[in-house]
Amino acid sequence: VAMVVGSFLASVFVTSRMNRASLYRFERFLTIPFRWPIAIFVALAIMNPDRSGSTTTVLINLVAHGATIALLLTDVFVGDLLMLLGRPLECSYEIVKQLPGRVYVVRRVGGVMPGMGNPPGQRISELITGIDPKSAV
Repeated sequence: VAMVVGSFLASVFVTSRMNRASLYRFERFLTIPFRWPIAIFVALAIMNPDRSGSTTTVLINLVAHGATIALLLTDVFVGDLLMLLGRPLECSYEIVKQLPGRVYVVRRVGGVMPGMGNPPGQRISELITGIDPKSAV
């Protein structure tokens, strides 16, 4: 239990320190040494479920263990795998020109996978402004 609590606290610490625009993309990678041991510990702990007790208790234990395993697999495969697959889609914007009224002309840098979205150099609709029409005067 101490290992799980320590790993959880270390993961929270790393996550809070990585909450910056320049560092956020490394957070899941750096928390693997904390998250995966917890997942392995929990998976090993539920491999031998307690089958004593009433049928209802055993059924509830099996459902809870199944849900736990599903969440662990979701964290690893959806979280970590999609982080790796989404890396080519990350982009930033370079300010080309600053106009009056906090309006900027920008150029996208990165953020394209073959066959997806607007390739670099292709025009993006002028309707995309980033301004909420309800708040515009």
